[in-house]
Amino acid sequence: VQAFRRIDPVGPSKSDYLFITPLAMDPSDANILYLPAGRKFYRQDQLGSIQLSGGWDTISQGWTLFPDTLTAGEFSAVSVSQTNPQHRVYLGTSNNKLFRIDNAHQGAPAFTALPSPLTNNAANVNCIAVDPRNADRIVVVYSNYNIYSLYLSEDAGATWKKVGGNLEAAVGGSGNAPSIRWVNIMPQPNGKTRYFCGTSVGLYR
Repeated sequence: VQAFRRIDPVGPSKSDYLFITPLAMDPSDANILYLPAGRKFYRQDQLGSIQLSGGWDTISQGWTLFPDTLTAGEFSAVSVSQTNPQHRVYLGTSNNKLFRIDNAHQGAPAFTALPSPLTNNAANVNCIAVDPRNADRIVVVYSNYNIYSLYLSEDAGATWKKVGGNLEAAVGGSGNAPSIRWVNIMPQPNGKTRYFCGTSVGLYR
């Protein structure tokens, strides 16, 4: 490291952030970063203009605070689409809430609340994987034990279906199954798709 600058926004305190804070770069614009902070959501859109001055203070340059906030829980997952369409953000929370923001790269658009595939308000959304070829196609990952953990939507979060397969001990989510932590969607040159799933007991595909 030859130069650095602290770049988190003015406003949030240390306690607002999760121990492992979710954040996501916009794959369509290297200047844009999306950052949840507790119940608030920020966008940084001037990454390339921030001077690496060695400063240790928070900054205001480039940060936009979205007006919509949570009334309970906190943001626990964020993911950004690559194409069809670009600049779409999906958000998940620690209390089983899901949101979508279309054209999140400009202005401060409102959140669209999505129906959850679960009714358990203790369910933690740990990851949202977006298909790089189709932003309507997403996988939501719940990290809790004793609940069904993997759900697929092919209509931008309007409807869901279970896709846990043999990573789940039972269709109802009960039993001695691992905690699911993460999913990545990898398109193949032959047009097929591979899904890589990280769990508490190893990596699967």
